[in-house]
Amino acid sequence: MLQHFNNDQRQIHDMIINTITTNSDVSYFIDGPTGTGKTFLYNTIVHNLQALGIQAKCLAYSGIASTLLVNGATAHSTFQIPILLLSNSVCNVECQSARTQGIRDNTIFIWDEASMIAANTLRTVDILLRDIK
Repeated sequence: MLQHFNNDQRQIHDMIINTITTNSDVSYFIDGPTGTGKTFLYNTIVHNLQALGIQAKCLAYSGIASTLLVNGATAHSTFQIPILLLSNSVCNVECQSARTQGIRDNTIFIWDEASMIAANTLRTVDILLRDIK
């Protein structure tokens, strides 16, 4: 898969793999028009991380986009984000559940369609991740 990358994809891939293998806490935002290979990049990163024994989870805002990702799921199903989201909403995940352990076991979440995510959604997921990590 790496041999099919363009220079930008290869640079992003290498940067993310390096960040994870050196245990750095960094967030990346990858932006590009439709058809520029973002999904291909995400899937390649996941495959390469799995080859290194590192768990990664691909998420998307919509169900259709999640089907294009390796082990893809919607963010709402993964984090049990409420449909009606208020400023004080929290995710409906029990701290001692199998779902929580699955979230804990992941080193990286690749969240496609990030520009579609409401600020309250990000805040709610951030609170959940801080609580369970």
